[in-house]
Amino acid sequence: MDINLMSGNFCSAEQYHRALEEAEKEQKQQKIEEERKIEILNSPIVEQLRSLVEQSNKQVNVLQEENEIRKQQVAKLEESEERARKEARSAKNLSIISFCVSTAIAIASVIVSIVK
Repeated sequence: MDINLMSGNFCSAEQYHRALEEAEKEQKQQKIEEERKIEILNSPIVEQLRSLVEQSNKQVNVLQEENEIRKQQVAKLEESEERARKEARSAKNLSIISFCVSTAIAIASVIVSIVK
């Protein structure tokens, strides 16, 4: 804004409006220049942030892949555990049957030896 207008000198309304418009234009221009300077200063920071985001995304992808592998391993271990349980039950049942048969044979042999 013109100094004469601020110091109390009288002027026409048209001059006053022109002075206001010029002041607004100057402010807008200064703001644009400041934004450009800030953008130039922030450019390396923005690039670093983009690089960090890219690295983070890569790490996330690697971790997701590892997570999938771990899930598959857990599923295989659960299947293996279930098979082992079934085999253990079968072995237990076989040992019980074996014990019963051997006990029956032992009792039969004792009876046969007593009867003879």
